[in-house]
Amino acid sequence: MAKGHRSQIKRERNAKKDTRPSAKLSYARVSVQKACFVLDAIRGKDVQTALGIVTYNPRYASSLIEKLLKSAIA
Repeated sequence: MAKGHRSQIKRERNAKKDTRPSAKLSYARVSVQKACFVLDAIRGKDVQTALGIVTYNPRYASSLIEKLLKSAIA
């Protein structure tokens, strides 16, 4: 291998990184299936519409997802 090969690999990997905003929810006391009901409702929507949906959704997971969504916006 040529000298500086690993730094070239790192440069290429960093160039391919996803630039979309993201947030991760850890240690949530809610099942994946219950959270997916809310996530399916907001998937593909713009931010303001998604916030409106989770704000008025009666499910417990919607409060957690609302907090997560606001974190991703910030």
